[in-house]
Amino acid sequence: MNDVELGRAGDDGSDSGNDRNDNGGSLIRSAADRGKDAAGPATDGAGGGDDEFIHALDPHVGVVERVKLAWEREKLLLRANAKQMAAVVLMQYVHSVFTNWVYKLHRPGARLRDLGFELLPESSGFVSVISEVLTFGTLFATLVFALSPFVFPRRRPLYSTLMFLRFLTVVSICLVFRCLSFITTVLPSPADHCQPGSADYDPPNTGEIFLRLDAFSGCGDLIFSSHTTYTLTSALAIWKYSNNRYYKYIMVVVVVCLAPFVIAGRKHYTVDLVVAYYTVPMVWALYDIKFPDVYPPALFDLLRQQAAQRRGSVV
Repeated sequence: MNDVELGRAGDDGSDSGNDRNDNGGSLIRSAADRGKDAAGPATDGAGGGDDEFIHALDPHVGVVERVKLAWEREKLLLRANAKQMAAVVLMQYVHSVFTNWVYKLHRPGARLRDLGFELLPESSGFVSVISEVLTFGTLFATLVFALSPFVFPRRRPLYSTLMFLRFLTVVSICLVFRCLSFITTVLPSPADHCQPGSADYDPPNTGEIFLRLDAFSGCGDLIFSSHTTYTLTSALAIWKYSNNRYYKYIMVVVVVCLAPFVIAGRKHYTVDLVVAYYTVPMVWALYDIKFPDVYPPALFDLLRQQAAQRRGSVV
């Protein structure tokens, strides 16, 4: 059996022609049969609604049973994508090493002239940490959404592993570009704790480059903004996988509102955000075009087994 990928026309959550059945479930297209109106891995020659029956977790199934069924699917996908998942998780540590390295290379200096700094007064107190609240809030919201299939029934198939894998892969590619950018040209950081004479300035020694894990107190890791990278990638993931238009709009509002708080908090120069705002969507779009979500054949064997069990329980 050929690898099977999710129908592309339904990615944005809108209802459209041949990639939807009557109940709004995404149809599955075989790579060998693309262009045909196929119901995917239907059993006993069934199509249309049976495809949704195979993919969907029965809304009448209890939470414990739903978690068990979903975990069987996710476990299979994790095994199929184990190497890539390990690589993108490892990249988060590599990024931490590079941020420590540039902190060691950084030299405190006067802030560069910046239009955003001239337009927005420097924030203090709680306002100065709103950028972190927004960033970690979007990450948490994305995590909750990705795990929702374990608890709630969905109109469209959503596999947590594939969503996490896409999110972490795009972030990792952006982090590679980010590391290459800030390590080749070390700019004076605008953060308060990075200013000349600051008592909080504490660059790592050689050993700490590999051991220190601190996402808040670094200096020099500027171009381009990691706040924007993680937040924007979260929004793009929600936009791709969610059917809820209000959820999507909220994420867009958060992405837009993040910028003034990051600049006012002097976490980044304005150019750091500008570069992130066009780099991240381009990486996401190119990766999405080149590498659509792919379902391994073994997944459909499991789906058929679960569907047969559910049919038997209904009978």
